[in-house]
Amino acid sequence: MSAPRVALVLGGGGIAGYSFHTASLGAIQEVTGWDPRTADLVIGTSAGSSIGALIAGRVSVADMLARILTVPTDPAGMAKLRSISGRGLSAPFLFGLTGPRMALREVTRFPKVDPLRLVTGLLPQGAVQTEILGEDAEVLHGDTWPAQPLWITAVDTSSGARVVFGRDRFDVPVHQAVEASCAVPALFQPVGIDGDTFVDGGVESATNADLVLESDGAGAPDCDFDLVVILSPLSERRKLRMPSANSVLRVLPTIQLHREVGTIRKTGTPVLIIEPNGAVVRATGPNPMDPTKLISVMVESSTSAFDTLAKPALEGHVELLTQCAAATETPPDVPFPQPQTTQIRP
Repeated sequence: MSAPRVALVLGGGGIAGYSFHTASLGAIQEVTGWDPRTADLVIGTSAGSSIGALIAGRVSVADMLARILTVPTDPAGMAKLRSISGRGLSAPFLFGLTGPRMALREVTRFPKVDPLRLVTGLLPQGAVQTEILGEDAEVLHGDTWPAQPLWITAVDTSSGARVVFGRDRFDVPVHQAVEASCAVPALFQPVGIDGDTFVDGGVESATNADLVLESDGAGAPDCDFDLVVILSPLSERRKLRMPSANSVLRVLPTIQLHREVGTIRKTGTPVLIIEPNGAVVRATGPNPMDPTKLISVMVESSTSAFDTLAKPALEGHVELLTQCAAATETPPDVPFPQPQTTQIRP
């Protein structure tokens, strides 16, 4: 009997999202035995692209967790996080807009304007360079794409179109694709590649889970997987309670996620969603790029993921991952890349 086909979708979420992904994947592996490195497809957006590159590079979840736990006592690791978060920059912005052509294009599309693309295009360019974001991927992959399907999303600032590196384009190294996918507007400088300029794939969607769908030849969506596992750091598990200031920021990602999930489920494909509960939202706070929240987010995310996986309604999803683990050989471990000391200049 062949192993079930599993797609893994890793959404955006900044430094907190990185921690959320690692803790959630650890919980999934402990409960089911399923190793994310055996996924038939990995889709990464922003922080999810960094984790996706590690997974495709055969770094174990255990090593990812161990690395996070050592960061608070590692000066080089904390310096890297501070650089990524933009702390210490003398000037937060550069001269010029993030995507003026994209903004102009949206204006001409009235009344079918995409507000997120319009606002993104009008934001000032961030001053943080992106090279540090792709360091781990560069060590693991060099200039070649992994054999395991890895799709990394970004948005072209000229056309406003979503680009999927690893599916549409293989001429860009994994580390550059990660940099482009993680280039949060107004924080990081847009990433130039062969004359094109890219920003965070989250401008399209916080998860881009719809990429698991394909046409069945008649124009209707189809899905070639037995299970889709979605980790969504920026949405929030729905609950009847008064919304907090942090929750308001999660409204759009939550709407996007459930719209995409609804389309996938219409194909008959089950979807396992791991998203933050209230405790994770509070631990993250209003700024997912805050490096001081790394450990607290990891702890709360782990608890939240275990709670989700224990739900009776998800018993079939858990069993399917358990079956997949039993039918799939665990890949050999590749060590987590050694931390670099790259400094980001304003």
